[in-house]
Amino acid sequence: MTTYQSLTPEIVEEIRNTLGAGAVLVARDKLADYGKDATTIIPLAPPELVVEATAVEQVQTLLRLAGRHRFAVTPRGQGTGLAGGAVPVRGGVVLSLARMNRILAIEKENMIAIAEPGVINQDLKNAVAPYGLTRNIVWPKLSAIIFIMICLFLIPYASEAKRVKPLHTGKDVRGLTFEDFWTKAREATAKWGGSHLRVRRIVSLPVVGFDGRNGRSPAWEAQFVRCDKLQQAAGDEEHTPAAKTCKGRTMTVRLIETGVTGASTGLQVSKETPFRGAAVPIERIKISLQRAEDIANSYRQYNPVETDTYAYELKYDQRRDKPVWAIKRTCGYKGKAEGRCTPGDFWIVKVDAESGEVIKPDKKARPPRADRIDDEDDDE
Repeated sequence: MTTYQSLTPEIVEEIRNTLGAGAVLVARDKLADYGKDATTIIPLAPPELVVEATAVEQVQTLLRLAGRHRFAVTPRGQGTGLAGGAVPVRGGVVLSLARMNRILAIEKENMIAIAEPGVINQDLKNAVAPYGLTRNIVWPKLSAIIFIMICLFLIPYASEAKRVKPLHTGKDVRGLTFEDFWTKAREATAKWGGSHLRVRRIVSLPVVGFDGRNGRSPAWEAQFVRCDKLQQAAGDEEHTPAAKTCKGRTMTVRLIETGVTGASTGLQVSKETPFRGAAVPIERIKISLQRAEDIANSYRQYNPVETDTYAYELKYDQRRDKPVWAIKRTCGYKGKAEGRCTPGDFWIVKVDAESGEVIKPDKKARPPRADRIDDEDDDE
């Protein structure tokens, strides 16, 4: 059985400073309300602290702190469960998701609604009523929804991309070069970040119907970090060195080409939120995306064809202390429509964004999957 640590005053203060005092409850009379649900079988078990999350980033940050300090986290919705799943029997923190109550998207054609875990049944029924879908609602148990949402939060890009609805191309969409996007994104964040500006991730967002090549995509997104303080983090259990992590603020910049549907076009800058994690100084990104794509094609001894599509991502490899371009080539929409694709028709190459060297996979790395751009390169 896993052993969990009690919360020390230092841990409580770290949670407050990282998530914001307004998201943390410590008053004893408030804690008692979170020590039970609608079941009468399990006795009252007040938590040591309650976090009322309103954003994905807060959930991610709390779980990282829990992993580092080994304290228990019990997720909770509205507390109406009858199985005791929201009762914090191991103490620690109750993660309340009740304030995350937005309905993010309704897809009538697919009969799907995407909602945050705090949405109640009646609110969802009211939202889908204009689409004539009220009778078709299948509402899983809240505990299952919370579990699914927590799993999604742990995926590195779930919070950063925030792709609620799929993007679709238009007839005049030709793709934006990474250089154009990067110039505008840097201009939008230069004053905010100053000399402390870093980047955590850059990604070309998928656009249905568009085949991207030569460093072009109709939709780009980057997560910038203002690193107010560098801290020495504990070494990873699986990897080795202890790395420096940033504590500061983060914001996301997105640029979508005119003609793309499914989201607002033009340059969009998100609100800043608290950040704690790894990010790379922007001056270390010395290899352009087009150069990285050329290096990847050369390494694979591959000549691009019109049915190809490329996806791009830059992330900081904390284990190797390198900013890394991940270049993924696969069969595009045109190739699929013409039946020119074969199973496993893809490859992924990682290129050091500082030196231009190809980063070869570790011998023990798992085989790649076509739906993950962050997998290691491997021969088919």
